[in-house]
Amino acid sequence: MDILIVEDSKMVSNALKREFARLNYKADQAFSFAESKKLLTTKEYDLIILDLHLPDGEGYDLIDDIKSLSRTKVIILTANKEHLKRDKLFESGIVDYIVKDSNLVNSVKEVLKSIKNIEQIKNSKILLIDDSKFIHKQLKNVLEARNYLYDGAFSGSEGLEKLEEGSYDLLILDIELGDINGADVLKIIKKNHKFDLVPVIILSGAITPELTREVLRGGANDLMKKPFIFEEFILKVDLWISYYKKDKIIKEQNKELAKLNSQLNKMVEEKTKENLKHLRHLQQQSRLAQMGEMISMIAHQWRQPLSAINSAIIGIEAKLQIGKFDFSCQADRDKFLNFLIKKHKNIKLYVKTLSETIDDFRNFYKPDRQKEYVSVIEPIEKALNISKSSLESSGVEVKKVYNYEGEVQIFKNEIMQVILNILKNSKDNFVQNSILTGEILIFVQKINKSVVIEICDNGGGIPKDVLPNIFDPYFSTKNEKNGTGLGLYMSKIIVEEHHNGKFEAFNRDNGACFRIVLEE
Repeated sequence: MDILIVEDSKMVSNALKREFARLNYKADQAFSFAESKKLLTTKEYDLIILDLHLPDGEGYDLIDDIKSLSRTKVIILTANKEHLKRDKLFESGIVDYIVKDSNLVNSVKEVLKSIKNIEQIKNSKILLIDDSKFIHKQLKNVLEARNYLYDGAFSGSEGLEKLEEGSYDLLILDIELGDINGADVLKIIKKNHKFDLVPVIILSGAITPELTREVLRGGANDLMKKPFIFEEFILKVDLWISYYKKDKIIKEQNKELAKLNSQLNKMVEEKTKENLKHLRHLQQQSRLAQMGEMISMIAHQWRQPLSAINSAIIGIEAKLQIGKFDFSCQADRDKFLNFLIKKHKNIKLYVKTLSETIDDFRNFYKPDRQKEYVSVIEPIEKALNISKSSLESSGVEVKKVYNYEGEVQIFKNEIMQVILNILKNSKDNFVQNSILTGEILIFVQKINKSVVIEICDNGGGIPKDVLPNIFDPYFSTKNEKNGTGLGLYMSKIIVEEHHNGKFEAFNRDNGACFRIVLEE
C-alpha cells in the first residue's frame, strides 16, 4: 500500500511513517500544501492521511484536487472538531475523521485501526433497495470509498430478483418503495433461509413507534431516518458488516466442527473396534500361554499320585511274584485280601486326587458369565491349590495372613487368573535369581469399603528402570521361552476394567509386591 502523509507536524508525521514501515507500507511525507500538490501530480496513492489546516493552505482544497475518492482513500487527522464540515467530508467519500489526541500514541492507533478496518471489509457486498437515484448516488460514493462492493435496485421486485441471483453481506432497504411496501419486502427476504443471518438496515423518511415495532419484529437489524448523518450511517454499516462476518465465521466453524465430530466419531468407532479386536487377540495369546502353564502345573500335581498308584501296583505284583502268600491257606488268603483292600483304597484316593485336579483346571477355563458374591479368599485358595505342587517343587514357601474373609462381587475365575499370574512371576523370579529359600506372603485386609489383597515375595524386587513398564503388553524381563509379556497386562485389565478396581506394583523389604484393590 502506497500512503501519502500530509501533516505539518514532523513529530506526528514521523510517528505515522515509523508505524507504516513496521507494517511494510510505503509512505511519503508532505509537510505543506505545496509539497502535497507536487507529490499528487507525480504519483497516485492508495491512501492519504490528511491534516485539514496546513501552513500554506487548507486540506479541504486538496481534497478537490484528488481525482477519484473511490480509488484514493482519505483519512482526516486533525485537531479541529468541525461537526458540519465533518459530515460533508463523509458525504464526499472520506474513510474516517480522526481528531488528534493529546497523546500521540492514541492518534496513531486510531489511524491504524481505521486502515485495518477498510482492509477487512474489502469485497463485502451491499445491496441498496431504494427508488431514489439521489440516495443511490450518495450511498454508492460513501460505500465504495470504504472498499465496499455496491449494488443497487430501484424497486422491491428488482431487489428480490437480485437477491435470488447474488450473495450479499448487508441489505439496505427503503420502507417507501414504488411497487412493494418495504415491510413486505422484508418479510419475503426473511422467509428465504439463504438470508437468515444477513443484516438489514431500514431507511425511512419518517420513523414512528409503530414502524419501529413492525420492522424490528419483522427481522430488521436497524432503522435510520432520512436524511441521515453520514458518519452515523457509516458506523452502522461497519458495525453490522462486522457482526455478519463474525456470525458467518462461527456458522462455518460450527459446520466444520460438526463435520470433524462426525469424522471423529467414525474414527473412534473404528479405533474402538480395532482395539477390541486387538484386546481379544491379546486375551487369546494370554490364554494360550496360561494353558501351557496349566499343563505344566497338572504334570506337577499328577506326578505324586501317579507315582503312588504305580508303587501300589508294583507292590501287589511283587507280592504275587515272590509267592509270599499260600492261597490254599485261609489265613493267607484273608491277609492278602486285606492287603488288596488297603491298596485299593489308596489307589481310589489317588484317582480322586487326579480327578479333582482336572476339575479345578476345567473350572478355571470356564468363562464367568456374571459376577458373583464369594469369599475373597476363595479364588486365592483355588489358585494356591492349582500351583501348590509347582511352588513346592521349586522350594517356595507360601505364608497367608487373612485378616478379612468376607464376600466380594467378582468374576471368580478372572481374579484366580490374576493371583496365578503373580504367583508364577514370583516363582520364575526365584528360579531365575537362584533363590533357594523363596517366600511368598499373601495378606488380605479390609480398608474402609475396599478389600485389599497384597502378594509380596523376597525375590529382590523389580528394578527401578523396569517398574514403570511391567504392565505394558509384550513387555517381559524373561527370555522368549519363558515369557510372553501379557500376564500382568491382562491382569491389570481384569482388575481395573472388569472390576473397577486398582492393580499396582511396588518394592518392599527386598522384594516385589502386587496390590489388588476391590470394592466390597
